Amino acid sequence: MSHVTVGWVLSQVDDLLPNSCTDEQKRHWLLQAECFAALELGAALPGSLDDGDELLIELPYDGLYSRYVEAQIHFANREMERYNNAMTAWNELFLSWRDYHGRGGAKAKRAAALKLC
Repeated sequence: MSHVTVGWVLSQVDDLLPNSCTDEQKRHWLLQAECFAALELGAALPGSLDDGDELLIELPYDGLYSRYVEAQIHFANREMERYNNAMTAWNELFLSWRDYHGRGGAKAKRAAALKLC
């Protein structure tokens, strides 16, 4: 599976949704979405994101990152109908990915350890 990068997601958001939000704001919102994924996977929470960093969620579920950032832009602009639509798309994609992960489709990125029973 292919990983997407922070820079790719942010450029997609800017291309599809022209906005006046700063790069720092959008990066923070993307970090929030990545932390949701990290918590679900039991992975370490990232402290920051750089353009070349690969995100945890792979294709075909990677669109949830864009939906989350778009929703936050709409919220900041007080466009509640557009915010609700973007958050509904985020929720549906996130739950679909979580179900996929729960069925064993995605492997958590953890260090190998000895399991004692």
